[in-house]
Amino acid sequence: MKKRLFGFFLAVLMLGSSITSFAVESAPYASSYLDAYAIGITPKENHVMSVTFVVYGRNIMDRIGAQKILIEEWDGVDWVETGTYSAEKNSNFLTKKASEYTSSITFYGLPGVPYRATLTAYAERNGGSDTGTVTSDPATCK
Repeated sequence: MKKRLFGFFLAVLMLGSSITSFAVESAPYASSYLDAYAIGITPKENHVMSVTFVVYGRNIMDRIGAQKILIEEWDGVDWVETGTYSAEKNSNFLTKKASEYTSSITFYGLPGVPYRATLTAYAERNGGSDTGTVTSDPATCK
């Protein structure tokens, strides 16, 4: 598990940002499908926000990755949904025959506004599947 988390942190650092917010969740051992999953959000130049996720399966999975990613912005009072990205519309969200998967998306934000992302991780094997969710810490758009 520590090597996997180190790999995720290294991947985030390679994105070239000095400010990254991320969250990690370990699935309960009752899951036969998900071992751990994490999501991070990083502000880039020119109002671009980068969201990176990683999902670890318990074994080689038939399909593994993100079922969806929900983006929210802070309006000063509450978190407001600004977009949802799904596996149906993003071919880079899922992969086949793997025990882990990492990918990312980008979106444009408003400068000075904090954003966060919620990952719905997904793993499927032999006709069974499981999902889990984790929300990143907020990051402010540049």
